[in-house]
Amino acid sequence: MRAKDAMTSPAITVTPETHCKDAAALMVRHRISALPVVDSTGRLVGLVSEADLLPLETTPDPRSQATPLPRRLDPLPRRVDEVMAREVSTVEDFTDLGVVAQRMLEAGVKRFPVMRGDRVIGIVSRLELIAALERRLPQREGGGGPLCRSARATMSAFSGAMISPSKLRPRP
Repeated sequence: MRAKDAMTSPAITVTPETHCKDAAALMVRHRISALPVVDSTGRLVGLVSEADLLPLETTPDPRSQATPLPRRLDPLPRRVDEVMAREVSTVEDFTDLGVVAQRMLEAGVKRFPVMRGDRVIGIVSRLELIAALERRLPQREGGGGPLCRSARATMSAFSGAMISPSKLRPRP
């Protein structure tokens, strides 16, 4: 399979001039975590993600503080071009999904805009990769492999039981 076979298309994009609130609304409405940013000619110039917008919400409401908060020296960003990542890794539409997954892991990113030439034609995220993997794996008898059956048996054994956090051990 190729990136074009798993991507979400068409990509929902914004321009650098888009207001941050409008970008956030698009993400919420379409249940996506990032938007490619394109210029007036449609060329990719950045990517704005939920991680770029989240700091805008970290200023506490002054009414909720016992002591007054110091004044913010710099204004909150208003436009996408003030918060977007300008260096964006991409994949071509014909890139093998195995290569896409490997590049995601190596780069530590959650998604890639999918390009055909210099145009964004879609976006492929970790969720699309997992969905493609699920479609390609053969169906196993009993609804999954030994690990799935073991997990299902464990879950049913603890169904309705409460586990105290003090009984949990961190992984080595």
